[in-house]
Amino acid sequence: SSSSSSVPQEQWVIARSFEEAQMKTRQKYGIENKDFTLIQDPDVLDTWFSSSLFPISAFGWPASENQLNNSNQQVDSSKNQLNLYYPLSLMETGSDILFFWVARMVMTCTYLTGEQPFKQVYLHPMVRDAQGKKMSKSLGNVIDPLHVIEGVSLDTMKSQLNQGNLDPREIQRASALLTHQYPKGIEQCGVDGLRFTLAAYMKQGNQINMDVDRAVSYRHFCNKIWQATRFVLSHLKSDENVNWSPKGTFVFSSEDAVNRLNGLEVKDRWILSRLADTVSRCGHGLSTFDFAAATSALYQFFYYDFCDRYIEFCKPSIRESSESADLTREILWTCLDTFFRLAHPVLPFITEELWQRLPHPMNQHVDSIMISPYPQPESYQPCRNESIEMDVENVATVMRVARAAAQQMAVKLSTVSITVYVDPLSRIHQNIAEHRQLIQQQLKAIQFNVESSDKLPSTASTVTVNSECKMILASSQSASADVAAAQLLQLKVNEKKIAKIDKLIHTLLGRMQSESYKSKTPPHIQQQDAEKLSQMQKERNLLASNSVDSSIQS
Repeated sequence: SSSSSSVPQEQWVIARSFEEAQMKTRQKYGIENKDFTLIQDPDVLDTWFSSSLFPISAFGWPASENQLNNSNQQVDSSKNQLNLYYPLSLMETGSDILFFWVARMVMTCTYLTGEQPFKQVYLHPMVRDAQGKKMSKSLGNVIDPLHVIEGVSLDTMKSQLNQGNLDPREIQRASALLTHQYPKGIEQCGVDGLRFTLAAYMKQGNQINMDVDRAVSYRHFCNKIWQATRFVLSHLKSDENVNWSPKGTFVFSSEDAVNRLNGLEVKDRWILSRLADTVSRCGHGLSTFDFAAATSALYQFFYYDFCDRYIEFCKPSIRESSESADLTREILWTCLDTFFRLAHPVLPFITEELWQRLPHPMNQHVDSIMISPYPQPESYQPCRNESIEMDVENVATVMRVARAAAQQMAVKLSTVSITVYVDPLSRIHQNIAEHRQLIQQQLKAIQFNVESSDKLPSTASTVTVNSECKMILASSQSASADVAAAQLLQLKVNEKKIAKIDKLIHTLLGRMQSESYKSKTPPHIQQQDAEKLSQMQKERNLLASNSVDSSIQS
């Protein structure tokens, strides 16, 4: 500011020091030092420069710089957070500001402190609409996260278009697009549903084509978790076992727990093996930033392994009051407790709520799931048993095929007698024979019998389970109608399988017959392709012959 009438009251001078600013002012306005007063602007950093200081300025720099350089000084957490938290471990941001911000932070903070601000940088994909277009208000394809979390009506979304400065023609175009994409608005998906969706999308590469319907499906998954947990909790503590509490039996790193694995039923060892695999896959996914792999492991375990199979296996016995029922409760509790801690990073709210409702072992209560130990693969590795997983998969395949066949025949399984014909020397014969009672119990069939494949009637209409196993369903309804329905079912199933194999053969042959295939493809890959082609052709011929047999018999 100046006291001279010939100089405006406020002027800006850019200089590197106070003395330089005085000199420039004298030269520019022809006045002496006594005729003006210099005031330094307190905010002299531009946006990107001040942002580059963020990793240290957030912790009190430069006031704490002396403490940072003095490693012998006692740390006061309330005054010197820089010593406690700097350097950081991970920076997460978008690739579009990699050089604008991230590079500046690394150079500036390293220069000022002598240490890099972080060791790793995770670049998340850019979120676009379901068609892969950049979100724009004028297009009407902007997805507000709060709308996905809380839900919103179509009218509300349209009314928000008028709150900006869009041209009327743009408002009309955006409104039409909203009506087309969200005719009923957006359903409430919750924070967990949206969070799980974005994590599952991480395998798309540099961009996320955000489809709200996928968030809705993961909201349903959260509901599945809630309902399954309610069911399990109702059987962990009931009128008959009101004082039941988990004993922490299956803390797998303990020698006693490992020894007890061999005494469990196959279904129990199977679910613990699947749990161990899930812990390994989820932990690896998170540690390598492959969030899609982690969410896929969590989804498959809870939805298919735990709910669709294990809970169904346990229903007949869990209602009992016995030692085996208590053991089943321990394993159900172990699965839920481990799953909640595994899924907490991507489903923080529902896992915290449900984990708090779980009973906990005596003297092992933790205030929050956030500070409970995260499951480590090495602790669960003793439970991993791929052989048992294969055995249970064979049993599950038999049940799945039987249910599909009964549905196609339009009969209830409770009116059906099932006979499975299988090679007595095969592994699947041993699996089915050992679990015959469980299969019949799950299918609720009149009878479930296992016979040698050489006893298969030559004129019977069969359903193929796999190359070693065939099945006959005999309904208490009309025999002729039963046979005709089974034959029709087999024809339809074979036709679909043949069409799928033909498509795969066509694709493989197209690649093998290309001009550059022999010159550019490694010999071992060519050998693998030839073996794959031969196997598919054999499988197609087998299905075709079965289809011919069924049509002749009908």
